[in-house]
Amino acid sequence: MICVLFFFAALFPGETFAAAKAATKAKAKTPAQTVITSADVNCNFVQLQWEKAKRATSYRVFVQTGRNGWKYWKSVKKNAKNKEKYSDTLKFKLKKSGAKYRIYKRTNPYRLAAAKIKGLSFTYQGKFDTSCRFVVQPVRGKKLGPYSKAKTVQLPSDVLKTENVSRVLAYAQKLYDDNRKEDYTTGGFTWNPRDFKTSWFYFHGFMLESFLQLDPERYSGEIIKFYNQNIKKNEDGTTSIRGYTHGELDGAMPAAPMLQLLLNGSLNEEESANYQAAANYVYHELEKQIIYPQAGNLWQHSQTKDGVPRKLWKKWNICLDGVYMSQFFLIRLTQAIDAGLIEVTSTDGTQVSSEQLWNDIYSRCVFVMEHMRNPENGLLYHGYEVATGKTNEATWSRGMGWYAMALLEAAEHIPDKQRQEVLTDYFRQLSDAIVNSRDENSCLWYNVPDGREEFYFQKKDGSGEKIYNIPESSGSAMFTYCLLRGYH
Repeated sequence: MICVLFFFAALFPGETFAAAKAATKAKAKTPAQTVITSADVNCNFVQLQWEKAKRATSYRVFVQTGRNGWKYWKSVKKNAKNKEKYSDTLKFKLKKSGAKYRIYKRTNPYRLAAAKIKGLSFTYQGKFDTSCRFVVQPVRGKKLGPYSKAKTVQLPSDVLKTENVSRVLAYAQKLYDDNRKEDYTTGGFTWNPRDFKTSWFYFHGFMLESFLQLDPERYSGEIIKFYNQNIKKNEDGTTSIRGYTHGELDGAMPAAPMLQLLLNGSLNEEESANYQAAANYVYHELEKQIIYPQAGNLWQHSQTKDGVPRKLWKKWNICLDGVYMSQFFLIRLTQAIDAGLIEVTSTDGTQVSSEQLWNDIYSRCVFVMEHMRNPENGLLYHGYEVATGKTNEATWSRGMGWYAMALLEAAEHIPDKQRQEVLTDYFRQLSDAIVNSRDENSCLWYNVPDGREEFYFQKKDGSGEKIYNIPESSGSAMFTYCLLRGYH
């Protein structure tokens, strides 16, 4: 064999040398292997640092969580800032994308603390696994270099004080146990001092949503039972909802967790069909609300069954809490439509697209920020009168909290990147105003956040009464939630 090779080399010396030269040149263009030198963890941020690889113009980063396979995460290009360095740094946020968790599911510090309380070890334990691994691959054009050795990252176990989380989880479990009932058509899953007999109002929706956010695997069964009992099949084949609060935007909110169950894949075929029909029923109820095209297609906050606004809402047609109650449901509806899990038709029989819904969601969020904001402190007024284009010049922490949650939800899920930037910027502006209005002594927010201690309430008949303005827990909880989630 060696003799044959020498024979051909003697006959074609130029060609052999050229081929060898080309092979050497091609090999030289392939970037060399790099080494990950560090992976520092700060809450749910991971900062990777690796050595500069020869002949590399960019780097591809891959991540693996638990027993999942490797997934491409992002590319880091060589630029003016890092071209002279001997290392490159990547800092990115571990987060959830849409309805599916990515790394955030594995390294969420709250879930980590919950895992510790439950006695789980910090090795692979399903959703409570807190480790993830990274590799970096150098790239030059179309040439891919060898992967680096994997670097394992472990989230610190002392992110939260476990005794505080334990207290919260125990309280949540008590609420759950106290609200469990055999018959959910006469109440249940309520957190209301008046103990309404109906089972379909906004506070029921909040309880259901909270349990789904906390631990869907643990609480889904009873929540599905709640919906199955309140979704009603009529004799004519149509679907309705028992106790639905007709003529009020508050009635739409409890349908949002229902759609999340659909998105989670927690339902059987019959339940899925019933929930789709119930979602269409809620959408048709919203279509009955008075709508104001001149006010970003916002809806009348509350009205009677025959379409006439209730006395309280004749003047201030639009209120911040109503924006959240309707928007939260519609955002979930767009996710279900895009996932191919539901078809929505309007009362006139035309099919409703997620793009159509997003146009309205976006315009409503923008209208509030442009027409209901106090230019002096950035806080939002609660009521707006369409006829005069004036606000009631009154701030309410809970009302602002409702809107902040709606704005945050829209900014996270809207598919249009340009619109997402607008909503994100609005959220930053509102967050700055919220932070600036916090009480320094209690670290909470007052019920009227731009007022202090007490103020005088003037009635229509000229009389008045002194109203005490105090730090308020619900509004403070909403603001804290929005700031924490917005930061992450």
